[in-house]
Amino acid sequence: MLRGSAGVLTQLDFLPSPTQPRPEVRITLGGRSWAYGENDPEVFPVLIETGMLPPQMSQDAVKGLTISERATTLTDAIGRCKGAVNSWVCAVPLVWRYPLLDGLAKLLMAATGLEFDEAGLEKTADRIYALERAFNVRQGITRKHDRFPQKPEEKDTPQGEAEARKFAELLTEYYRVHGYDLKTGIPTRERLEDLGLKFVADELEAHGPYREWDGPPLWPLEKYPHGGRRA
Repeated sequence: MLRGSAGVLTQLDFLPSPTQPRPEVRITLGGRSWAYGENDPEVFPVLIETGMLPPQMSQDAVKGLTISERATTLTDAIGRCKGAVNSWVCAVPLVWRYPLLDGLAKLLMAATGLEFDEAGLEKTADRIYALERAFNVRQGITRKHDRFPQKPEEKDTPQGEAEARKFAELLTEYYRVHGYDLKTGIPTRERLEDLGLKFVADELEAHGPYREWDGPPLWPLEKYPHGGRRA
């Protein structure tokens, strides 16, 4: 499942709304949920106008997901607790005053004396995210595992098949934007080298393809923790 989380944007899914016959963007903000679709075309402008989402967020699901991925990745990188980032003001420092990541760049420069800018932070976030993806690839994760969960009663229906096709289209666009192979979901050498991760591309090519992920390794029963007393 494709998900992005940062600040008040705790969930961005390519899911169908119960009242809509087609897949659409569903966002969850601090426990409240909106489905962006034909019935509520004002949701993104309103959220942007009220400061709950940055101006760069749009009705483009992949673009919005990419922005939220960068924000939450940088939240992790600077040691900020994501449990406290319940608004964009908390998730991205000084977002209310400067362009999306420019305020964070200024704070980092003040704290470290090193040079930071918004473009550099975006690339840093993308590098971290690509490295995490490469780790998952090494564990056997491919496009097959980025699947769209459906209710059993909808899976083989015309509506379910239409939703799955739409999800596949969005997933392909997501891979294109991130520089992943469209068929496998593996970051391309070109993308990895552009991010300064040539050694990762070398590793994937030297040791791949990897055995498909089939779940975590199982221990012999006698090695699992046992005994003790429950409170």
